[in-house]
Amino acid sequence: MILITGGAGFIGSALALRCAAAGQRVRVLDDFSTGRRDRVSGNPLIEVSEGDIRDPAAVRGALAGVGRVAHLAALASVPRAELDPGTAARVNVEGTLVVLDESRRAGVSALAYASSCSVYGDAGERPIAESTPLKPLSVYAVTKLAGERHVLLHHRTGGPPAIALRFFNVYGPGQPADSPYSGVLARFCAQALAGERPEIHGDGGQTRDFVFVADVVDALVLALEKASGGAGGHAFNIGTGRSASVREIWRLVADAAGAERTPTFGPVRAGDMRHASADTREAAGRLGFRARVPLREGISRLLRSAAGNLADTSAVGHS
Repeated sequence: MILITGGAGFIGSALALRCAAAGQRVRVLDDFSTGRRDRVSGNPLIEVSEGDIRDPAAVRGALAGVGRVAHLAALASVPRAELDPGTAARVNVEGTLVVLDESRRAGVSALAYASSCSVYGDAGERPIAESTPLKPLSVYAVTKLAGERHVLLHHRTGGPPAIALRFFNVYGPGQPADSPYSGVLARFCAQALAGERPEIHGDGGQTRDFVFVADVVDALVLALEKASGGAGGHAFNIGTGRSASVREIWRLVADAAGAERTPTFGPVRAGDMRHASADTREAAGRLGFRARVPLREGISRLLRSAAGNLADTSAVGHS
């Protein structure tokens, strides 16, 4: 059985559904502060357990009969972490320590940890390799780096064999668009479909490496398979190796959706990186990971999903 912490979230639920589709039994541990039960309910191979990763008893119970762990639960927002650094540290660092300690006691055979490209800060290198000095610029980035360091330390000191994955900008169907903390692509798609004018933080020249959620799930599956081998104990970049500016992203979304609105520009968000593009050679060579979904195709899939959700909401509203 596989335990997915944060398994009712955007990435966690996609992983849960992929594993279940492959015939694997999955247990989801989520406190449902941001995750949605409907994402993972109704599948006979997915067991849902409500609990907080900071609670050792909840984690211990969720680990019963589990062989592998994908640790995705986190306060996963740069702005929210800046507003509430204490909670960010308790969830992202202390919660990770609880998962690691209980996984060690349970004899877990493999653990994959969701880290973030934000640990690099403004690296000054394009693309960014894993050897790039780590200079986090935000509370969120500091907490993710601390969690990553604990995961890899546990790997070296008798804890579960582990791999950390530094996700670049993940997007895709199922990503919420109705929050100020939502991913920029999810917001842009919702705004384009609604005919709204988007706001871009800063001048829009900041670049991001957008990686489709199905590719990220591939990376998690590979990490769980390879953690006990030679790739264990390392961190890997998970991205496409290509980047686009936020202005370019809006133009791609607007063109695909037939939207004519021009964006407005607001203040730069605290802790945001200026440029991010992943050097994925290590992930390709040691994990066998390669992103497969081109950006235009991913945007088309996201727009179709968002349009379907709007249609469903409209039908419900007029029933």
